[in-house]
Amino acid sequence: MTRRSHVGGMRLLVRSVAADVSISVLVAVLTLVLACAAGLVPRALDTLRADEVRYAADSLSAPQRDVTSATSLPTGAALPEFSELGDTLASTRRQAAPALRALLGDPHTVMRSEFVPADPPARLTDPPGQLQVEFAADPDYRDHIKLRSGKLPKAWTVPSEAADAQSYVLDLSKDAPVDFVLSEATARTMHLQVGDVLTVSNDGLTLRVRVSGLFDPVDASGDYWANTPTVTVANHYDNGDDINRYTGTGFVDPATVRALEAVHLGIGITMWFPVAAAAVTPQRAEGIVDGIRALAAAQIKLPDSVGYQLRSPVSSELDDALTASLARIGTAESLLALLASGPLGVVIAVFALGVRAVVDRRSAAYTLAAARGASGRQLRAAAALEGLATGLPAAVLGAVAAALLLPAGGGAAAWLAPLAAGLVPAALFALLGAHRGFRTTRGDLSALGRGRGRLIVEAVVVGLAVVAALLLVRRGPIAQAGLDPLLALTPLLLALAVSVLVLRLLPVVLRVAHTAARRSRGLIGFLGSARAVRDPALGVSAALAVVVGVCVAVFSSGVLATIDAGTQHAALSELGADVVATGAVFDAPARSAVARTSGVTHVAAIGPADATSLGVPNGQSDGITALLADTDALHAVRQAVPGGLGRRVDGEIPVVISHDLVQAHPIGSDGHLGVVDVRIVGEAPNDSRLGPDGSWVLADAAFAKELASTGFQPDRLLITTNSVTDATAAAAAVKKAQPAAVVRDAASVVTAAHAAPANGGLLTGTLAAAAAGALLAAIAVFAGSAAASASRNRTVAMLRTMGLAPRGALGLVAWELVPIVCAATAVGAALGLALPRLVTATTDLTPFTGGTGPVAVHTDWGRAGLIVLGFLAVTGVATLVAVLLARRADPARTVKMGAE
Repeated sequence: MTRRSHVGGMRLLVRSVAADVSISVLVAVLTLVLACAAGLVPRALDTLRADEVRYAADSLSAPQRDVTSATSLPTGAALPEFSELGDTLASTRRQAAPALRALLGDPHTVMRSEFVPADPPARLTDPPGQLQVEFAADPDYRDHIKLRSGKLPKAWTVPSEAADAQSYVLDLSKDAPVDFVLSEATARTMHLQVGDVLTVSNDGLTLRVRVSGLFDPVDASGDYWANTPTVTVANHYDNGDDINRYTGTGFVDPATVRALEAVHLGIGITMWFPVAAAAVTPQRAEGIVDGIRALAAAQIKLPDSVGYQLRSPVSSELDDALTASLARIGTAESLLALLASGPLGVVIAVFALGVRAVVDRRSAAYTLAAARGASGRQLRAAAALEGLATGLPAAVLGAVAAALLLPAGGGAAAWLAPLAAGLVPAALFALLGAHRGFRTTRGDLSALGRGRGRLIVEAVVVGLAVVAALLLVRRGPIAQAGLDPLLALTPLLLALAVSVLVLRLLPVVLRVAHTAARRSRGLIGFLGSARAVRDPALGVSAALAVVVGVCVAVFSSGVLATIDAGTQHAALSELGADVVATGAVFDAPARSAVARTSGVTHVAAIGPADATSLGVPNGQSDGITALLADTDALHAVRQAVPGGLGRRVDGEIPVVISHDLVQAHPIGSDGHLGVVDVRIVGEAPNDSRLGPDGSWVLADAAFAKELASTGFQPDRLLITTNSVTDATAAAAAVKKAQPAAVVRDAASVVTAAHAAPANGGLLTGTLAAAAAGALLAAIAVFAGSAAASASRNRTVAMLRTMGLAPRGALGLVAWELVPIVCAATAVGAALGLALPRLVTATTDLTPFTGGTGPVAVHTDWGRAGLIVLGFLAVTGVATLVAVLLARRADPARTVKMGAE
């Protein structure tokens, strides 16, 4: 007599779970990865925002970043007191926007005289050149200097006879000199020392000044000296005509500046608020931009002065830098959301595959538990508990791992998102676990799912994808970049739509292959194609995973290639050539030395002409900039600028004008450049990078003797090279030939653009999305194969009892997986190549490229091909694992437990 078992339905289910945990471990690993990613994303985005705005602030020098106001007093206006200006600046800071007010340090005010020529002291028998001095006053200047020798300056007052004088001709050379202190570096350059007396002369003023002391800056690299650089070092100007000119600035006593203004020395006022880069945060960025622009619009109202209502303009480059930074952040978030939407949808699909595989493994246990009295609610509860037991511990570990990898930022979302990910398995187990496995059926008889329900769902998916794409294209780029739900969801909808099409069209192809296989003698081809048609191992979830995985990888490659190409184009457009040199006169030997440098293909030199107006017979004229160049060489560098201007046209000098001048000076008309007759023969874009951005006239250097009193003296070189390495060599050649030159090359501009943290974040995000897509596709292939293993193992087991060799299982698995993987890969690659065009039509990428015009799509076909091959290799490994597992199945046990 058989003994009755006392094991209840729920205990039987628990035993079944404990006995088969392999797929549950896979679900737990997926949950761990998803939870870790969910915890990392908000932390990474917070870090990206903070790094980006900090980069925007740090990339500016202190004078560029600080909020500065500078003005010169008009004739007749009285000079305000330092105390009055201090009160004005304090009031300005109190009224500033809160976000900006938090950044503004204690204000500084410096008053400066104009530069005046100075006779060198009598002891200098061989002066270094022409000397010019400027006097600065600051009530707090003593806090910023260390006196090395001599004494601090005494206050100087205007002699009574000069104060009463109405004439601007003042000879104060017999009165007490004005004391001022110089930096040791300035004194050394100008050959001055303590006690030297100089005589300054300017517009009828004759005045003696004395070097009372020498100092060093307290913090030479600090904000104060960055805003007053002329006080620490003298400037030396060498005009190439054997006349050296030296300019230096010294501090006078703060009370002296009013006396200098009284003797008709022009005084200017510079005020600034130091801005600490460390205080610039993403939360304050928009408020800072609005605050600076509001302050610039209002200006600083100076104290009333003899009835004058003076306002001093306010400037800072921080608002533009932060605006560009916020645009990069918004575009990066938009693209990263687009990249993440596909893998996120696939994660849910892969989860469903994994849970389905677990549930299929539990089918016998569910059936027995139901037979022993377990209700549907109990089965759902048991399945949900297994999901919680699988997901929550993994989610906690994922959240902790994310916190260890990126400790800062993220807020509450960094902890809540991983825990939400831990609930996904429980929800899927409860959804799928209550009505599977109650009876064994032939799944292949209804595998194609020809019901109306599936058709309706597929039509809705395709319709939504088409509508979303059309809405994106019609809408165009949005004004403010950022998280765009429509842009983020459209790629996922498109991927779903093409997955549906693949699953609809692939069976047609497979039926043709099956018909051909029926005529052959091979069993594997016939049986494999039949199973691929009737009982496909990979459904919508796995197909979606493969499509999205390939799509995201190829799309990532396309986005990076497009941004790289756009950045290169923007750099060349900004500079005008691979290498640009300015800031010096490049004579013929210097130009020849650069042209002989290995790798240099063309050198175009541009210099000024004398004329400042362009006249035509009807009397119209414009203020213009006249330029000279070897136009043939310039045309080789800048195709938009016409060449061949070295010969006269009907006795007149041919010239090319910028586009903005064409309306007043039509092509073909005669005119005169200065006093020389010219013929206007062509036009070129305003922004041709010849120097000015418009209102220019270009003539050939062959006519330099007629158009320039000094001849052709180019001060700008445009250089093209064969490669980045050659550009570096060309830049070095320019510096060697003319050390004073300022050299910029396109490669450096590109490097600077790529240095922005948002660019690095986008690169990291695209690579992570591509890797996640490949991993998810491999998991989907494996999970789909595992879910179909029961049916496949029964077929393989029965065939092996009939004599099928073990390697025959390879062919059956290949028929199940290879066609759909290859079709999904091809469709995903095509979608990945098309998506960059959708993105460029709806998203402004110029914050990354640095350009101003639309960014053209660029495809790196070699990289895209390698991605597809690598993807097939990854899914091939997953297929091989599925084959090995299929070959391990015990034929006798499989036939006994699952024969239909």
